[in-house]
Amino acid sequence: IYDFLRSDAADAAETSGTAAAHEVEAAVRSAADPSAAIASRCTPGEPGADATCVAAMEMLISALGAEAANAALRFQAHGGVFLAGGVTAKLAARLGAGSALRDAYLGKGRSVAAYEGCPLYLVTREGDELALDGAWECARRAFQPVPRPPPASRGVPLEVCVDCVASAVAAER
Repeated sequence: IYDFLRSDAADAAETSGTAAAHEVEAAVRSAADPSAAIASRCTPGEPGADATCVAAMEMLISALGAEAANAALRFQAHGGVFLAGGVTAKLAARLGAGSALRDAYLGKGRSVAAYEGCPLYLVTREGDELALDGAWECARRAFQPVPRPPPASRGVPLEVCVDCVASAVAAER
């Protein structure tokens, strides 16, 4: 997304000539983790913020929310949609309640009525910890089946839960 926006900005000659834009470009290109370099410059109003990095992050969050809504519709996920992985874990504070993620998730027009009772969860565990917690939960259920809760009723407000899976699994241990 950043590369697309940067090339678009260069074509429009919006930021291609500024020294700050060249510094940000060099920092992103030379970083071991370019995504982290972009994320460190994506908060408007903070020192070092870059307009292209801000726009890239907003576009990513909007696409993530829209795709979560697509999953809720496609799979009729009454129990919830869980966003997990390194990106969501690192951006949990930015993805929390009241963000563009929620707006994009609930921005599907008339189809929102089909999934508005489906909660959206952010899982902040990542990597091996998440995999091991999932394996632990599967093993626990295999030896001690737990009845599934009934599907959420329509009209329940969107719920954003940080570290919900990890805390639930940790409580079982």
